[in-house]
Amino acid sequence: MPKYHQARIFLLLVILMASLYMLSYRARIESGDTRRAMDALTSQSRFGDWLMDETMWHNPPRKIRSSFSLPLSPYDVQEKLNLQLALPLLKLAETFPRLGSIHTLWLFNIIVTSLNIGLIYLIVRAFDYSDRTALCVAISAGLATNLWAYSQTFFREPLTSFFILMALFLIQTGRRNGWRWYAVGALAGLAALFLAYLTKFSEIM
Repeated sequence: MPKYHQARIFLLLVILMASLYMLSYRARIESGDTRRAMDALTSQSRFGDWLMDETMWHNPPRKIRSSFSLPLSPYDVQEKLNLQLALPLLKLAETFPRLGSIHTLWLFNIIVTSLNIGLIYLIVRAFDYSDRTALCVAISAGLATNLWAYSQTFFREPLTSFFILMALFLIQTGRRNGWRWYAVGALAGLAALFLAYLTKFSEIM
């Protein structure tokens, strides 16, 4: 029963935070990095290749290296796990054009950041703190830190944070259930950290 109770609170917390983040939602392109990400997504969706479109990039390269077979540099899409996970949102926007590609894609980090807040709640509970303490910590993180600001972007940091938090949750949950489950949790945590690395290579640090 306690597990179902925590699952319900997790779900309600994610919905609450997503609703609050939508109050300041602007779908504003905030950097060249996100323009390149948008290029890669539209390339994959429309042409079946990550490197063919550069219509969003505000500073196209003056020269294309002879080693590049396509317009975009392959270095722009090496870290693309977040793009792969966001691609269904672009497909949705293209299916229903009135949604708008940018307005729909920029919802990605609102969803991911809200899941981060839910994970923070579960992690604090996994350390045997009360529901009240866990909720206070999670809501404070969601409303009084840069998590809110990052939820309004298409940066990779929210997704890397999600996998790092997931790793911590898996390791702590496994530790509480004996050494065998601890080993399982540790392996699953390493897998989550590898997904963080695939999202942004510098997370290996």
